[in-house]
Amino acid sequence: MYPSIIFPDEFPLAAEMTAKHAKRYLEWFRSVVPERIALLESEVRKVDVGLGWEADFTPESLKQLGAWFVSKVATEVCEPVPVILHERQIDTINYKLTGETYTRSFDVGIYFGEILIRADPRLKWDVLTKGTKRNLDFGHLVIPGLKGGTCNPVRLLVTIAHGIVQRISHIGPGRLFELYTFRFDNLRNGG
Repeated sequence: MYPSIIFPDEFPLAAEMTAKHAKRYLEWFRSVVPERIALLESEVRKVDVGLGWEADFTPESLKQLGAWFVSKVATEVCEPVPVILHERQIDTINYKLTGETYTRSFDVGIYFGEILIRADPRLKWDVLTKGTKRNLDFGHLVIPGLKGGTCNPVRLLVTIAHGIVQRISHIGPGRLFELYTFRFDNLRNGG
C-alpha cells in the first residue's frame, strides 16, 4: 500500500485559505517535500518498470517515472456522476480515483514541480490566495511565473490520471516528459 500523506488539521479547505494559512501551509509543505520524494523513489524502485530509477531531478527521469505512474493509476466504482461543460451534460462517469492514486499524484506532482523549479531559479512554490475563490487553483500549491500563468503540478497529475483511466490516446508513459518540455519551452520563451 502506498503511504498516505497526512495533512495537518490546522489548514482549512482550499476555498477558505487565507494568506496567514497559506504561509503556514507552504512551510509545512516545504518540510515534507524531501520525505515525500524519498518515499516516491523507494516505491518506484519496487516494480520492474522502476528498477534503477533515481529521483535525480533531471527531465529524463520523468520518462521512467511516467511509465511507473501509468501502471499505478487505480479506480473504484461509484454512482454515475454527470460531466457538465458549459451548462450541458456531455458525459457520465462511474468511477473515482483511489486515495492511493491521489497520493501518488501529489508526490509525482511535487517531483515534477521541483524539476521545473530547479530548471529556473526564478520559480518557487506558492499557495494561491489572491484573486477569485472560483479559480480552481485557489488555496492550492502552484508555481507562478510561467508564461501563460501558474502551474498546479498536483492538479496536472490528477488530470493525467483521469486521462489514463479514460484511455485518452495522447496520455501515456511519455506524457510527464512532454509536459515538462512544454512548460520549459514556456519558461525560455518569456516566462
